[in-house]
Amino acid sequence: ANTQKLFKGGILDIVSNNPLKRDSNNLSNILVFGTSEDDTRHDAPYLTDSMMVISLDQDNKLAYTFSIPRDLWVDYGRACLAGYKGRINSLYQCYSNEGKNESAGADALKSKVSEVTGLDIQYYAHVNYTVVRDLVKAVDGITIEIEGNGADGIMDSTFDWRCGRTLAERVRKCPPNGHFIEYKNGPAHLDAEHALRLATARGSHGATYGLAGSNFDREKNQQKIAIALKEKALSIGTLTDFNKITSLMNALGDNLRTNFEISEIRTLVSLGQDVTQDKIKRISLVDADPAIFSNANIGGASVLTSSSGMYNYDAMISYIKDQIKPASPNQEEAKMIIYNSSDVPGLAKIESNKLSEFGYIEVVKTGNISDAGAKSKYKLYADKNKVPETTKKLEEIYGVKALGLEDLPNFNEEANLVLVVSDAG
Repeated sequence: ANTQKLFKGGILDIVSNNPLKRDSNNLSNILVFGTSEDDTRHDAPYLTDSMMVISLDQDNKLAYTFSIPRDLWVDYGRACLAGYKGRINSLYQCYSNEGKNESAGADALKSKVSEVTGLDIQYYAHVNYTVVRDLVKAVDGITIEIEGNGADGIMDSTFDWRCGRTLAERVRKCPPNGHFIEYKNGPAHLDAEHALRLATARGSHGATYGLAGSNFDREKNQQKIAIALKEKALSIGTLTDFNKITSLMNALGDNLRTNFEISEIRTLVSLGQDVTQDKIKRISLVDADPAIFSNANIGGASVLTSSSGMYNYDAMISYIKDQIKPASPNQEEAKMIIYNSSDVPGLAKIESNKLSEFGYIEVVKTGNISDAGAKSKYKLYADKNKVPETTKKLEEIYGVKALGLEDLPNFNEEANLVLVVSDAG
């Protein structure tokens, strides 16, 4: 089966549910990059014009995503066709020897992206046009929000060849104006081919509008397409049916290349279910204020350099670090039970009313409990892996050190926090 070819490890590892590797900030970082070697019309098939980083917080079920500008100027560290230095989108082409050595190319790109972002990139997924088509087909199309630079939406005539050779034929096949990529602002349903072409549209030549940001607009649309794919797969049950997932992976075959382990697939699937769209933060590097890139012309090429100085990416690293912060309490969906262990009626309700003012804790139950010999007014029990930031905040509020939920005898309630209130102290 192709699943065993795609992922590292033995086929029996597929029953495992190993956690993903993490960096020092508890994040699992994935580089998704695309090439077009399966498109005969593309004259530079091994350039990685699409590069996206996805950072996953497994404990808090959060995700952050941003794109790496293809024109970012970097030092290759060796002689390549473009020289010793050039755009980052040529690095994979150089180290992979035009795709002949996948692991060398992917590892080199992963390492360079780690350098410029300050993130430890543990994983990569290398896709081509076929992967995008097949994934969108598998979910029967996706819907994304079109946001052109003007009121008219977007149009890119680059792909009008798909509509026909003559104007009459193009108008007939691609109404109303004969353009394959033409959308009003607002929701748009995309089939496989339109999703693929929108993911590559940047209004680089010919008639166009609404894509004034060129590569930057393309990168934003790529992020939208990736998120929409995940959401659609979840809504139709693909992400909840492991057999469907493995069948799709087998169908993708050699068009998807990655260094994920077979034993990590189930964890990825679970995160795909748990990280809902409202928990995905899209970060735009090009909209950073102050700017982290400078426009430059090097050897006649229009490129981006770091605002910190040539080959110094401190501004970019600092901006990404600021955007990808540890979870705040209001992101953790804290659910609390409050027990009154005293003979004084209403203590649990009083604390419930106090906590409701914070807005990030849902008190799901109040009641009474026996706690003979209580020496302090408050006892806090917490699932520190699920609600670490809320736990810290409550420790500050109540001046106590939280115990684990496992320290609460016979506890089997649907909550990740328990507060026991007494009249002691």
